[in-house]
Amino acid sequence: MKTVTARGTPVEIGRALGKAAPLFFRWSCQDAPPVPEEETQAFTRKCWAATSSRYPAIAKEIEGIAQGAEVPLDRLFSLFCEELWDSEEKNPATGCTDIVVRGTASSTGTTLLGHTNDSGTSQVGPTIVRIVPSDGRPPSTGIGIDGYAPAVGRNDAGIILTGNQLTSSDMRPGVPRLILARAVLDQPTIELAAGVCLDPHRASSYNNILADSNGTVIDLEGSATRTTVVPFQDDMLVHTNHYLMPSMTDLERKWDQASTQMRLEVATDLGQQLAPHTPDTIARILASHAGYPDCICRHDEDTRTFFATIYEAETGRLWLSDGPPCLQGWAFYGP
Repeated sequence: MKTVTARGTPVEIGRALGKAAPLFFRWSCQDAPPVPEEETQAFTRKCWAATSSRYPAIAKEIEGIAQGAEVPLDRLFSLFCEELWDSEEKNPATGCTDIVVRGTASSTGTTLLGHTNDSGTSQVGPTIVRIVPSDGRPPSTGIGIDGYAPAVGRNDAGIILTGNQLTSSDMRPGVPRLILARAVLDQPTIELAAGVCLDPHRASSYNNILADSNGTVIDLEGSATRTTVVPFQDDMLVHTNHYLMPSMTDLERKWDQASTQMRLEVATDLGQQLAPHTPDTIARILASHAGYPDCICRHDEDTRTFFATIYEAETGRLWLSDGPPCLQGWAFYGP
């Protein structure tokens, strides 16, 4: 797994990241969203204005990436406007599975957060990005499908981000959800991290799962205009790529939900059967092929689990699989 460290001012951080993966950013900038160019430009301009206003340090980091990779800023930023691709029919083969256990569902009483990250097989591999700002924001370590924005991560203040993608009908121009994920890891407390997820200027939202070193967990199932808290059931929480809460389900974009429904059912059943949990039992769930081809661990011709993670919230310990966990096993990171 590739690891990149970037230090300094926001622009210096961006330049280091751009220079570390210039071919990735140049190659990615060749892709065009499945919407007309005029609409793309108008949407991107509004999203850039919202990002620059709400999160100026992150906007500067993106400017630095454009400089380091030698790509046009507007084209680069359109990559972070993931909402532009939401007009496509969602591919039910891709997605993420999250399981969180705590208290009586954990063998030690600590809080464990498991996550798989799937994508199309044309994607490049995962990258660990360590960012050390000089402006007072906490250092953070994010993991994503190369590039910049984290899918999961933890900062040195003990804030953990994980979660999964949702596709809602109320998407609008605003701060892109990928930018909000990056901004979460700039926050010193879970309350401020939750505030980022609730930003009233957001373009859309993930299902954001946040944790801190006290073992506190908040699952915010969101869209552009609404957010609700997903509760634990018997000290366990499972989420995949569709809305669970009654106050949110009317916002669901219509698509074939076979994969996300199957992964939710399998993870919930295994979570109940294997409790109380250890990192090993969470790893077994994340490596499950039950319900194939709509399974948690994927490595078929169309979709691949590019990485999987297990965090222990109280200690910051991390177990990381560089690829499908049934094939790659787990590497241990942390104190």
